[in-house]
Amino acid sequence: MPDVEITVRGTATATHPPEFATVYLSASAQGSERAEVHERTEVAAKAITEAITPLVDADNGPITQWWSEQLRVDSYREFDGRKDRAVLMHRAEVTFRVRFGGSEAGTGGFARLGAWLGTVIAVDDVEVRHTEWELSDSTRERLTEQVRSAAVRDAQERAAGYARDLGLTTVRPVAAADPGLLGRSVEHGGAVALAGARFPSSSRGMDVSFAPEDIEVRVAVDMRFLAG
Repeated sequence: MPDVEITVRGTATATHPPEFATVYLSASAQGSERAEVHERTEVAAKAITEAITPLVDADNGPITQWWSEQLRVDSYREFDGRKDRAVLMHRAEVTFRVRFGGSEAGTGGFARLGAWLGTVIAVDDVEVRHTEWELSDSTRERLTEQVRSAAVRDAQERAAGYARDLGLTTVRPVAAADPGLLGRSVEHGGAVALAGARFPSSSRGMDVSFAPEDIEVRVAVDMRFLAG
């Protein structure tokens, strides 16, 4: 009896608490007076910068990196209810990215992030858009290696199960690849990291309470076996 070809997909996952959080926020204002809009945005942007500066420290500060864009002003016309009458409006904005982590990584360290956000959201014309939770490169690489090995074992177990059902006794691998490279359609390829967080509502000027969810690293691998 010729060998039977068995092709399976092995999958595995691992979770790890987030080690970094990058906050995306902006200082922005709009109105009919260009100078006023410009000034309000500059005041809000300055308040954000002043809240960042004390927490940037190579040894102890929770903010490891931060970025800001140049102030941008756009103008547009807005109708006030009459089609023949439009008011010239202006909108100014400065965007920021602020990364927390390093020595303050982990659930306990994110308490300082909550206190910081409570300060900045109390400033007029400041909006927090979203937060991205991340792992360090070394942690992600270590988890990916572990999960990939587990995915290979899962594929081997699946192939052995098929072989037993077919009354076959020997199984040997002949090919292994990222999903799709063995000719099958896939939904996800390689290592995928998923992260989320819950953000309970908070009053302006109070600490923001975070409940970051663990980041999930998921790997899939396609393997081909010959069974006889």
